[in-house]
Formats: sequence, structure tokens, C-alpha cells
Amino acid sequence: ENRTRSVTIEMEYNRPLSEKLQLTSGIKYEYSNLRFGNNQTYSNAIFNLYSGYAGLNYEISPQWNIDGGVNYQFYSGKTQTSTWSPRLRTNFKTSFGNIWADYAQTVQYLSIYPFFTIKSPLDIYFPLGQQSRPAVCHQISLGADKQLNEHIYLYAALFWKNMQKVKDFTDGLKNDYSNLEQQLTEGKGSAKGIELDFIYNSDKIYFRANYTLSESWRQFDAINNGKKFHPPYDIKHNILANASWKFHKSWTLNFMWTYQSGSYATFPVGVSIAQDINSPDKTPQFIPIYGNRYNFKLPDNHRLDISASYYRPYKKLDLLLNIGIYNVYNQPNASFVYFKPEKKDTYYTRFTPQSRVLLPFIPYLSLTINW
Repeated sequence: ENRTRSVTIEMEYNRPLSEKLQLTSGIKYEYSNLRFGNNQTYSNAIFNLYSGYAGLNYEISPQWNIDGGVNYQFYSGKTQTSTWSPRLRTNFKTSFGNIWADYAQTVQYLSIYPFFTIKSPLDIYFPLGQQSRPAVCHQISLGADKQLNEHIYLYAALFWKNMQKVKDFTDGLKNDYSNLEQQLTEGKGSAKGIELDFIYNSDKIYFRANYTLSESWRQFDAINNGKKFHPPYDIKHNILANASWKFHKSWTLNFMWTYQSGSYATFPVGVSIAQDINSPDKTPQFIPIYGNRYNFKLPDNHRLDISASYYRPYKKLDLLLNIGIYNVYNQPNASFVYFKPEKKDTYYTRFTPQSRVLLPFIPYLSLTINW
């Protein structure tokens, strides 16, 4: 079982203080109740998060403005802690386009305990333990964008992140969730990258291409003997391309292609054999032996989606029909990976990686009626 119940209440207050000065402010309350476990052992985690934020936007000139502020958060769960997080952004308009620089500090109160090798809905979100502080990230980014003409838009940005008190879990039993707090450990990390975006938009054709190049690492004293490693969700190359063609006043043809570098997984480096002497048949049990964590990079994944949409207003109704195919060429992108012992002969057994694909070639049809 893996269940989350949450309630969020938020109120904003914004107003101009002068012709060039704008105030933004607000308060927010979040309640979360997390429950996870198996048939024998369950754990519940409840926490409250109180937030307040305020910022000022000042127009120095028609071409230059500065936006700054601060967030305050008070966390109340198994531990109580508060954090102040500043932010500052400046934007400068030139004949070459908009140029901006941004600094922000963010905090994270939840850690992810992965159930499978690849991120899945079964992953457990675990809050702060006793005497624990939230993870803190300092991010700096620089960027520029330009509207070349009425059809073409360009965007480019660089980013760098420094992370402290990052959380991960030391080795433990996958079917025992009662001691996750004891397995939680702190470390540090960093990430850097570049993002490029191109958009063409006209009456009949829309096209967008986005590319992100990034690199991320983590370091924990209690994991991989203190050596740096790439976390499982570190994606070096990420490409998105989508296009729409309105070939009729009611019909639109859509294409989307995505590509991602493979994520990192932990593969066993050996096998041991255990025998249950109380078992009638004394069947041997094969147990994988693991070395460093995240020691293998999975294959890259990609897919193509195609759809056609038909839109027609009818009296007081709006009719929208969608016909499409998900994963057109049936690319077998692994949804999760597990290992299966294979006995080759009397003296040789090895663990072979197996993968499962949850979303293969899928055609679909949908009809939406709005009134």
C-alpha cells in the first residue's frame, strides 16, 4: 500500500505600491498524511507545512526591472524546523532580445524511496525524520530569449545547482518499511546544464524543438564508500519535438517525438547460495550480491506519438474527437528492471536482468463534449 492524502489552502495579496513598484505576497498551508507498507507492517507519517512569501518588482527603466523576495516555511512533523529562502531575478531588454539572471534558494521536505529501478507510482515519499533538516538547493541561471518575428521564438539558458543535506537511503530490506527513518542519510550534490528551445507558430503549422543537456551527481559517506555517483534519475540528454498541422478548418494532425538518455540502475556483481535446512526438498536459494550503487546505465529510450483531432461547434455544444497512437513504432522502453537467477549447469548460476514494458503500442479514441 502507498497512499497520500493532502490538503492545501493558499491566499495571495498583490497590489501596486507606485507606478514602478509592485508588491506580491501570500500565505499557504499544507497538510499531508502518508501511509505505506505491506500486509505485515504499515507506517504513517503526518506533517504540516506553513509558508509565507513576499516580493517586490521594481522597474528601473522600461528596459530593466528587478524582482526580489523571500519565502518563509515552518515544518511540523516528527521534527520542527523553519527556513528562510531568498530569491532575486533581473531582466534586461535589448535589441538582441531579453537577457535575464536568476538566483533562488529552495528547500525539500520529502525524500523518494524508489520501489523499482525507474521512477514509478509505487515510489514512497518519505518526510523528514527526527532531528533532520530539509534538503537545500541554491540555483543560479542565466538566459536569453528572442522573438525573431511573428512566427519564430528562440530561448537559451544555463543553470547550476548546489545541493546540501540531500537525502537518500542506505541499504535495507525492500519489504520492511518500519525502519526507513534509520536508513535515511544525508549528503550533497550538484547539477549543471543548458537548455535550448525553438518555436515556430503560424496559422496552420506549429513546431517546437527543445533540448536539455545536463549532468548531476550525489555524494554520501554511507553510500558507495563516499565516492560521487550519478543518481538514478540523472538524464544527460533530453529531446522533445512536437508538431501540429491544421490541414482543414476542423482537422489537426499532431506529432510528438521524445528521446532520453538511459537512467542509472544497480546491477548485482555476484551471487551466493543459501539452503533452508527446514525445507522438505532443501531447495537452494540464490541471493544476489551487490557492490556499488547505480553502477549500470540503462539503454536510451524514445518514442513517437501521432494523433488527429477533429473540432466542431454544434449549436451550444463543442465536439472534440481525438484519434491517435501512443508509441507508434512500439519501442520497448523499460518501465522497471529486476533480476532473475538462471542456472546454466550444476556449478554455474547467474542473475540475468529482466525488464518490463508497461506502455507499448497503444491506439486510442476519445470524444469530448463541452457545453
